[in-house]
Amino acid sequence: MIDKAPGFLILVFRGGFRENQRRPFANVKPLLKYFTDARIELSKVTWPTRRQTARLTALVIVFSLVFAAILGGLDLVFSGLVQKVIVKG
Repeated sequence: MIDKAPGFLILVFRGGFRENQRRPFANVKPLLKYFTDARIELSKVTWPTRRQTARLTALVIVFSLVFAAILGGLDLVFSGLVQKVIVKG
């Protein structure tokens, strides 16, 4: 039954778990390296200014409202057409 488990579970139950019992903090060093590297990479990011963020957020909201209005209009037109076809049909 364990052969049908996902690969991660097989690794944990077959060998990885027993090996980590001998060295309980073996996975801490790679985890610390991951977070250190992530912090370094995030410091390289060029973050948008507050003004850019506000402008782009407003643009997304306006676009969403326009798109919703277009879809609502199309829905209204097509539901009216379907009603006319059903009533006349």
